[in-house]
Amino acid sequence: MPAIVTGKSMEFTMYIVEQQIGAVVVAKLAGRLDAATAPSASNHLRRLISANVPRLILDLSELSYISSAGIRVLQSVLRDVRSQSGTVRLSGLQPPIQQTLELVGLMPALDVYDDVAAAIHCFL
Repeated sequence: MPAIVTGKSMEFTMYIVEQQIGAVVVAKLAGRLDAATAPSASNHLRRLISANVPRLILDLSELSYISSAGIRVLQSVLRDVRSQSGTVRLSGLQPPIQQTLELVGLMPALDVYDDVAAAIHCFL
């Protein structure tokens, strides 16, 4: 069952769908990760991370937009998982999302894969 993360109106909706694949947790983010949805998305992902997830893949293949608030959510996830000696991988970056992450200089700090299967394979 996906978590529905909403902002102040229904036009600012995103979904987070979690899936456990062996020792890897895949969190698929779909929709817009912006100022309206970032607080709820952050809370949801923090609850996930608090369960001590050592291997996390953020599947962004259906993320259509990311704002500076969304970038802060990603940075927080990276920091929190790495502080637990875990690993975060991103998959399925759409060109606008990748360009935004490149523009803010975050790409060198990220492990990015074309798709979830490739990211999982690198954990094996």
